[in-house]
Amino acid sequence: MVLRIVLIAGMLLPIGQAHGEWGTLATTLPTPPSCVGTSAHDRAKLLREEERASWAVRDHPDSAAAWHALACVRANLELAGGIGREGPVMTAGDAWNFGAIKAAVRAIRIDARSPASELLGWLALEERPDDVEEEVLVALRHAVEAGSSSPNLLTGCAQVALERGDGALSRRCLRLGLASGHDSTFHLLRLARLAYREGDTHSGYDAFLLAAETLDSPRDREEIGWHLQWFMSPTELAAWIKLPVKDARAWVRDHLASRDIRDGRAPGTRLQEHFGRLEYVLTHFRLRLPRVAWKAGGIVGATPETGGGEEPDAVRQTCEPGTIPARPYRFYSRWQGAIDDRGVIWMRFGAPDERVAVAPQCPQGGPPSPNLREAWVYRLDGNQMLLQFENERFDGSAEATRLVTGVLGSYLCGIDAWRCGLTMRSASGAAPLPQEQLQRVIVSDAELVKIGTTKDDNSVRGAKPIRVVADLRRLWEPRSGLPISLVTWAARLDDLASESEGTSRTAAITVTVRRWARATGEWHDTTLDRRLTLPDTASGKRFLTGAFVLPGVEDATAWSVVLEQSDRRSGRAWDDEVTPQGGGALAVSDLVLGSPRQGLRWDAGPETIPLAPLGTVNRSAPATLFYQVRSDRAMSGTTTRISIYRDQKQGAGRKPVLQVSSGSSFSAGLNPVLREIDFGRLDQGRHRIEIEILAPNGRVLLTRSAPLVLE
Repeated sequence: MVLRIVLIAGMLLPIGQAHGEWGTLATTLPTPPSCVGTSAHDRAKLLREEERASWAVRDHPDSAAAWHALACVRANLELAGGIGREGPVMTAGDAWNFGAIKAAVRAIRIDARSPASELLGWLALEERPDDVEEEVLVALRHAVEAGSSSPNLLTGCAQVALERGDGALSRRCLRLGLASGHDSTFHLLRLARLAYREGDTHSGYDAFLLAAETLDSPRDREEIGWHLQWFMSPTELAAWIKLPVKDARAWVRDHLASRDIRDGRAPGTRLQEHFGRLEYVLTHFRLRLPRVAWKAGGIVGATPETGGGEEPDAVRQTCEPGTIPARPYRFYSRWQGAIDDRGVIWMRFGAPDERVAVAPQCPQGGPPSPNLREAWVYRLDGNQMLLQFENERFDGSAEATRLVTGVLGSYLCGIDAWRCGLTMRSASGAAPLPQEQLQRVIVSDAELVKIGTTKDDNSVRGAKPIRVVADLRRLWEPRSGLPISLVTWAARLDDLASESEGTSRTAAITVTVRRWARATGEWHDTTLDRRLTLPDTASGKRFLTGAFVLPGVEDATAWSVVLEQSDRRSGRAWDDEVTPQGGGALAVSDLVLGSPRQGLRWDAGPETIPLAPLGTVNRSAPATLFYQVRSDRAMSGTTTRISIYRDQKQGAGRKPVLQVSSGSSFSAGLNPVLREIDFGRLDQGRHRIEIEILAPNGRVLLTRSAPLVLE
């Protein structure tokens, strides 16, 4: 990455590459007005032109054309670089852009139909909302009301009005922009944000998907990518960058739907939450960097509020480890310069379950430390994610804005027992913390930062999590041949609220199954309310299990099972990367592993199929494998090969730890296959079981696999 070194507050500071962060979300602005050049600028020549234009407005203060000319030359000086100088409606040291904006505003005041409105709209997109004064919005409104309709005017008007809370004007400019046929993606994305802000979730969702359908340039892709990057993984974003335009809408729709499935939410919830989080973050976590810094892409280096120079290893033995600044590195590099690191996490995970903000200080007293910290705790599916932030210089904030690693402090007591213990040991003064202990903290923190900045969540977080194991297998009903979904689930008994009924205990549970099919765009929800008798604790069973069959969804590619109780307990299991089942002359169902000792079976017509609702199979006990093969004609001479691999990764180059082949034949129609398998020779842990059906010439006709966990 190319760095620039700039001087801020008397210190040299490394600055990253420029990004468009405010009005436009893309890294490139819309096409500039005709009076703004895009090639190299002769600054000396422009300064002479600016001086002449300044005298012109002094001589003709009521000339809109003169003010427009002054605005144009100042806009070119902004591109040429350098500090502004004193002149009409401009004070010494102002950015040239500000001087250009003020001159354009003056031109529109004189003549609302002045072409300065096109320039003003373009200039306003370059500035932070806080730096755009009310007079700019007034001038843009006058120009629109006078009938001006240049593309740059309408984009600037739509964005400035949206940021300043003038929904009516923003909507007017957005609709005019869409009617003009220019910058459709830009306008649709702002229309989506405006709709969500006003509670119109249906229109917001439609506008966002339509924006993905109207991609017309790399800038359009960047506009949508800016939103997607707040919650998608690096792998997904890499796929988005290479995606053909014709597939954009379906791709966005599928990824949004898959997230709603994963989170156990209603369709459209993830996008609604994204825009809701965006409004909150832009209000509470905006970065207010010096203009020279944000224009160049943000601060790359990190300087503690103390000024730096402390020995980070001092955290190993000190009266209060929280007073020792973190190492001056960015374990997370911002891809944008508008929102601080807290906002990055909020965009991905929402509000933390617990948030602690402190100014650590030694128990003995003394001057307060300039070192500020925040600790955020998320409790997700029974796991805890702890993230810590610290204040720094030059970020325009007095709050803790930077993600840090390898830090300790007494504020962690009550949040994290391990880190609290290390803090107390450091503060005791008995002996420094071993370096390897501190290194474990650094590694753990770095891993949590990686999770916090590459993953996302919008699931329902209950008062108490229910640990859930569930599976959904796509099969065919043995008698009718219609597609079905076989759902198995298990929940920890000690996570469930129960009631006494005679000599037994029962639990009221709501089970919701959600399924999504990418190819057809079908979404299916099924909710079942059950009151179930819990196993006797004397039996030694630790789980409540269940199974049921639902009408199938052809080629479902994502599913989730959510268990809820009335006292805000909930838990979920999901798979959002299901391989499409496919069709054709020969097809195979999902694989169903069974463990007879788990006591749950499925009546599959003439046969009763053992199930494994706990998601594991005991190596020392008999196990079964069931699947169905559907063929449109009788087939003979085929070979069925069953392979087991040590891990769950798929792809070429793997070596099976167990492989069995046998001859097979299939009649026309549905062919059930039930086999007993001995896993006794395999190690415990995660595996993958795979079946392949081979033609007589050895060609693989079809493949199906499933995770296998041996205990």
